[in-house]
Amino acid sequence: MGTPSRYVTDLRGWELPRADELELQLLDELIKKTRGKALTPEVLGEELYGVFIDRLRVIAGAYVNETIEYWLKGLGNAAVASHSELCAEFPYLNQEESVDALTVDYCVDNEDGTRTRLNRINLGTALIDRIERTHEYTAVERRLVRTVVTELRGLAQALERATTV
Repeated sequence: MGTPSRYVTDLRGWELPRADELELQLLDELIKKTRGKALTPEVLGEELYGVFIDRLRVIAGAYVNETIEYWLKGLGNAAVASHSELCAEFPYLNQEESVDALTVDYCVDNEDGTRTRLNRINLGTALIDRIERTHEYTAVERRLVRTVVTELRGLAQALERATTV
């Protein structure tokens, strides 16, 4: 079935740069470069541009890392209101959007009551693609596929029970 997924087991040991630390370093460097100079818009613009462009990718990368870290720490669960920075939404159910019913959107909170979609997948298509990638299955792989099928069947039954009450 391809390469097995790897779990993140040492997240606490990661030493990723924090965006706020990088921003402070950027500010400190800008202050040093402009110290003793008349802060005209031209001087400030030249120094800011030089320092900022050099650091832009590093700071953007730190924000991406923090987003991934939130997700890995489980802060991506929209069911927990205090930690809904990242979530998976079902646009067919949540917004009555005209999409396949099994469409899943991965979104981030914009802190203004709106969300930005990072990625959209179709759960059914993703599962079928994953299963069709291998033409000959080992006994373990067949068992895993049957387990997924059983779980999906159980989920379908639970949803039917919930909607017929």
